[in-house]
Amino acid sequence: MSRLPFAPPVLVVSLFVAAPLRGQDDLPPETKAVISKLKDEAKNKSASTRASAYKSMGELGTSGASLRRALCDGMLDPAVTVRTAAADALKKIDAPLYKSAMAIYIDKDMQAVAKAANSGSRAEPLVPLILPIVAQFSPMASQPITASTRQEQLAAINLARANLETSLRTLVAIAPDDELVNKGVISMLTNTQAGNRAVAVDLVGRVKNRKLALPTLVALAGNAREPDATRVKAVLLLPEVCDENTRPRARRTVEAVRLDSSRTVREAAETALRRLGE
Repeated sequence: MSRLPFAPPVLVVSLFVAAPLRGQDDLPPETKAVISKLKDEAKNKSASTRASAYKSMGELGTSGASLRRALCDGMLDPAVTVRTAAADALKKIDAPLYKSAMAIYIDKDMQAVAKAANSGSRAEPLVPLILPIVAQFSPMASQPITASTRQEQLAAINLARANLETSLRTLVAIAPDDELVNKGVISMLTNTQAGNRAVAVDLVGRVKNRKLALPTLVALAGNAREPDATRVKAVLLLPEVCDENTRPRARRTVEAVRLDSSRTVREAAETALRRLGE
């Protein structure tokens, strides 16, 4: 499987095949009780207890659909017996998701990460397996590129940036309400590299906690050293991320760039003011 940059997600076919998976709301009370018990046991200090819990989850079959994220979490367990039990259980509950999880976790297949985005919320359980990829590539992706950067280092940085972007885009596509995903995107707005900030600006409007990004978006919108494309997106996002209390601050920022030297920023400011009610 490829571990290199790949075609955009819109050009690939999703790994997931539509299959009936019962939601927890459709389950009888006794099954819900079993699921709750197994979730607790999966957090036990004993590796054997955790492994047994994951094995029992698999025996629920499609009735254990609500456990898929817990099983992906289990695939990161420090004990190999636990990781194996979690993976085996996921295969029994949702075989297509299992294939994607293995491709991402074992093969580090970035094409599988991209394809997951096409499945939307159905791929949400994969979040625990994709977040470590963000952590893995962030340090290298945040390295500057200068005239003295050697060719091999340049290739490594560009690959890290591509993989970081793919991972963030997939996370937002499959879990825009997830707290860790939200934190990752919002924190990327202050990344040291303009390209990474540009990706975050492009994504932040889609996450649940986007209002928390207002201070950073204000700073980006007013920073003449920021690329125009990033500033334009930041300006246009201000009406979306402000509320009744922060609207005056957003308006002041937009007003301040109405006479900006950049034509595209000025045009964005006019659009944002209309959205703000001016």
